[in-house]
Amino acid sequence: MIADFVKIHGLGKIQDLLTLEMELTQAGYTMDDLMDFVETKRRLLRKKEQIRTPSKVSGCGAQMLLYQVNTAPGNQTGDDSKHVWFCPVCLSQEFTPKTFNQIIKESISGDASKQAPREGE
Repeated sequence: MIADFVKIHGLGKIQDLLTLEMELTQAGYTMDDLMDFVETKRRLLRKKEQIRTPSKVSGCGAQMLLYQVNTAPGNQTGDDSKHVWFCPVCLSQEFTPKTFNQIIKESISGDASKQAPREGE
């Protein structure tokens, strides 16, 4: 029932949606045009996110996190490292002097040297 729908989503949101649809129509667009645009934008953002998010798996098989180091008094390492790969599961760390852009390029090219060594290797 429409009253239940309005009750769940709130009259304000419904009014905003109606106003948006009216403005789209006045501009010569439809809600389908808007939905297509939003889906295309989301797809592009997901693709960009995949490219811009370097990843690495630790020896225990968990996803490692990448942090900057040597950028503030509290994260000094005493060497030329720019980043550290950190595993929140096994707490292993791998320091690297590579810049973020270098790490991304390796991630995109699939460079095997960015992978953590497996146990027994």
